[in-house]
Amino acid sequence: MNRREILISDDFINNIRTRESIKTVKGRRIIGLTLVIGLLVAVVVTWRRLSSILVQPAATEEAPDLGQFQGLSEEEAAARRSPSDGQDQAAAARRVRREIWRSSTFSIFNFNMLGLAAAQALLGDPLSALLTFGVFLLNVGLNAAQQLYATSRVEKLLDLARPQPTVIRDDRIRSADLDEIVVGDMIIVGPGDEFLVDGELLSGKPTVIETQVVGNEGRTNVKRQGEPVQAGAYCLQGRAVYQVTSLPDDLGAQSWTPVPETSEALTPLQRIMARVLRVMLALIVFFLTLLILDMLALPIVSGVFEDVYREAASGFFSIAPSSLFFMIVATYAVGSARLGDMGALIREARAVEALSQVSVLCFSKTGNLTGADVHLEMIPGEGSQPALAESRVRQILGDLAHSIKRDNVFLQAIAQNFTGSDRPVKEAASHLSAYGWSALTFLEADLQGTYVIGEPLTLSPNLDMEGASSKVARDEPAADSIVHKSLERINRLFRRSQLKNGEVPIDPEELSGEKAADEKPDSTPQLLFAYLPEPSILHDAGGQARLPENLIPLCTLRFDEQIRPEAIEAVQTFSQSGIKVKILSSDDPEPVLEAAGQLGLSKEQPTGKAAITGPQLVQMEQSSLGEAVQEADVFALLTSEQKGQIVRTLRRLGERVAMVGDGANDIPAMKEADLRITLRNSSQATLGMADIVLLDDSLSVLPTVLERGQRIVNGLLDILKINLAQIGYVLLLTLAMFLSGRRVFYYHPTQGGIIAFFTIIVPSLGLTFWASSGRLPRRYMRLRLWHFVVPAAVTMTVGSLLVTWLFERGLVDIPYAQLAVTYLLVTLGLLLIVFVQPPSPFWVGGDVLSRDWRNTYMAIVLFVLFIVITILPLTQELFRMTTLQDVRAYAFIGAVVIVWLFLVRAIWRAPWLNRYVGILSERLEKS
Repeated sequence: MNRREILISDDFINNIRTRESIKTVKGRRIIGLTLVIGLLVAVVVTWRRLSSILVQPAATEEAPDLGQFQGLSEEEAAARRSPSDGQDQAAAARRVRREIWRSSTFSIFNFNMLGLAAAQALLGDPLSALLTFGVFLLNVGLNAAQQLYATSRVEKLLDLARPQPTVIRDDRIRSADLDEIVVGDMIIVGPGDEFLVDGELLSGKPTVIETQVVGNEGRTNVKRQGEPVQAGAYCLQGRAVYQVTSLPDDLGAQSWTPVPETSEALTPLQRIMARVLRVMLALIVFFLTLLILDMLALPIVSGVFEDVYREAASGFFSIAPSSLFFMIVATYAVGSARLGDMGALIREARAVEALSQVSVLCFSKTGNLTGADVHLEMIPGEGSQPALAESRVRQILGDLAHSIKRDNVFLQAIAQNFTGSDRPVKEAASHLSAYGWSALTFLEADLQGTYVIGEPLTLSPNLDMEGASSKVARDEPAADSIVHKSLERINRLFRRSQLKNGEVPIDPEELSGEKAADEKPDSTPQLLFAYLPEPSILHDAGGQARLPENLIPLCTLRFDEQIRPEAIEAVQTFSQSGIKVKILSSDDPEPVLEAAGQLGLSKEQPTGKAAITGPQLVQMEQSSLGEAVQEADVFALLTSEQKGQIVRTLRRLGERVAMVGDGANDIPAMKEADLRITLRNSSQATLGMADIVLLDDSLSVLPTVLERGQRIVNGLLDILKINLAQIGYVLLLTLAMFLSGRRVFYYHPTQGGIIAFFTIIVPSLGLTFWASSGRLPRRYMRLRLWHFVVPAAVTMTVGSLLVTWLFERGLVDIPYAQLAVTYLLVTLGLLLIVFVQPPSPFWVGGDVLSRDWRNTYMAIVLFVLFIVITILPLTQELFRMTTLQDVRAYAFIGAVVIVWLFLVRAIWRAPWLNRYVGILSERLEKS
């Protein structure tokens, strides 16, 4: 073998070895990769198993042994309780009532009334002064009575919403008032319960939703023995015992909030009245000064206040303002009473006006727009077991839910869905939160037996498993899992009844992380209802709760979330009337959008997304924020502060916002709103600050309340128009009398009473009862008011001066000229009623078309009655009213009336008037 062959064979061998080594490396790599993949699979499987263990419902774990806790004795608790408890609440109640009387007495309205009464008395008109002082007393009494009544009603609602924790005292479990809690007390919590005070966990491993200090958002974790729990957190799953470590300074005050927080800013109508009252007060001060100087016989005012001038001033102050003040007081009082009959408790009279100007209505989705529907599924009886009809079971459930303490969201849901009454109870054990069951033995014979409602897993060992109970046994594990996995959802459904101060929204999707599972048909919470035909003892000799044996199952109860039917109807009514509806929710966008779709709200938002979320709002600039807030209808994942920011932005853009809230997380938005509305079973914080409380706990009355509020303020605005028009022309005639040196007013004071009766007093009643509905924008209110009043007052003054000049020019006696002016002013005043509520397009000028002929018919009837008064001899002598001497006088006054009608209508319709009156109203707004 030559050298070349040797080299080739060596290369061949080396190549073979290299290939074998490569194969070896590849094989090792494959083996290593396989091991890594296997290890990863093992890790994933292990992790999933651990996760499944961690997410098991807390009820499947061993419940805390309550027998090991003895708790404080009643003597120890009494010794630790502050002696001032209860006294602080009584002192606060007295302070609130004193504040109500003070605010009702000392106001610019009442100061003007007292000054007016003083001026009338000094001008020699004691009867008018007494009447004005009576209006002052009426205003003080009605305002104070309304606020005291509303405050007492809200106090009762707050007492009903007062939380009662379950404590261990003297080795016994009982419910305690919040004021009775002291440091060292042991409190039991179950699913859906709130941690009312700070404490330390003694037993159990509950899943807790805690409140973060920043952002007020919910954070979920599992608490263990020895860990602290904060007040405001919620137990989502499991049961536990915690010991109180500290109490807030205002724990007792949480149960009683006196009056709503009032804003110092006046409403638009109140600002208008304030300006009128300031002018009246200036005139009162002026005339009082002249009167005092005249009484001192100073030469500077010698002869100024002769009898004729005193008569003229007395006529002005008696006719012009008194009827206006009375109608304002009466309209607000009657309006608040009517709204109360409809189921809306008005805390302040200013809320009535705010109702008429609402342009945006904001809802918090949880508890307001959604509710729960309880589905009952009967369990058929077999064998010798007695079976009850479904109708009978529904009656018993309703009576049970209304007779037992409803300290759990499930019992609250049953009470809302089943009709019942509070029946006499022989023995009750309300332990649904602590033990997972509640039982009741009625005292009356028609409800003989013991009735138990609770979780299926808790009741299953004590069921009579024959016949019907086999169905429960088969479905028991699934039902128990459903109850615990979906408790956060049911807690969210009825949060309005459950929430207290410091609460935050509970987001079930954020807690469970199983959105798909939550939407499955079998993911609804269930409870089991069972009974014993014969009464059973519910507590042993030591006072411990005892679940009866051999319970006969009757039915299962399933709880489903749904949009309230009355909410759908209310939202549609608001949208049709031009009121924007917005949902401000802390939930995820998907359920909020689903609710918005059922309500008929648009899903297209300005951002191109389905809904605007809280994180998106944080990233927006100020300019784009305003546009998005105004155009969007649905907001999700909002913090409490962001809700308030949205409402504040809407108000900055000129909207009048009403906020319907129920929980503590709605408080920032309610504080920023122009009108705060809540429901009867809302949290104490929202009840304490609400302007309007819906007593029926339903949104069905809200559209009617809003429509009635609009009618009240529209009627009051119409009354204000005719009153200010009269004040205007009386003031102008008084000034004309002084400037011209005239010694007799243009009509007699008695005739002035006739003018006021036919053109102000009686028409005001009709305008109140037959007021039109419709929202009044803020600028529209003051613009239309001055637009109507100024031309009417000026032209009526000119007409009166013209009639006086023509009649006196013809050497007619002065009383006859006064009679002609009275005829003119009564006729023009009745025509103003028609212009205030135009029944047809011909009469449109001073106000918008109403197409309501009732006020027109009233004006015609009043005119006929006025003519009758001028004919009857008795009324002629009593009211200084007679017929005119000839037909020419009637024709002349008729010609003036026709000219006035077309002239004032042309002025009202003139485009330039809106511009100048708008400038005037803007200046008055800034003054």
